[in-house]
Amino acid sequence: MGKVIRQTPTAVPGTCADNGILFGSTGAFLKEIPNVTDRLGGSAILKSISLTAVTATASPDVDVFFFRGPSGDAGTANQIPNASFVASLMANSKCLGKVNFPSVDADESIFVTDVSNSEMYVSVKNNVDLVVESEENSQSIYYIGIARESVTVGAAGDFSVVFNFE
Repeated sequence: MGKVIRQTPTAVPGTCADNGILFGSTGAFLKEIPNVTDRLGGSAILKSISLTAVTATASPDVDVFFFRGPSGDAGTANQIPNASFVASLMANSKCLGKVNFPSVDADESIFVTDVSNSEMYVSVKNNVDLVVESEENSQSIYYIGIARESVTVGAAGDFSVVFNFE
């Protein structure tokens, strides 16, 4: 049976640098997706993911990276991840894969609407089929969104993500 998990990862208002941490980083840890697997150390398949962005311009080009476990210092939101964060991810967090949401304009998004002089863009990736695995003592996986171009974030809740797991 499938599992749908909805989240609003925290984004920091301001300009996010090209290759900067756009959302997902909460203090010193990656954003947790709890209870993805049905048992400790279990696995699941990410079938689809949707990203909703409320921005004043086109939707941002975003890579969403998935990890088996949490990591250490993530650095500063809206900035390029620091070297210790990248080293920690590679050594400890066990990258499971990534999903790219390329930048789209109003003609390419599946849904666009005016929201207080900004636009809401909804992008969906179906047939992702990314196998994810939790740590031996957990049923969670973790993620972070990296902007692949500079983007202006208007409010902390400008992004929402819907995950569909089997």
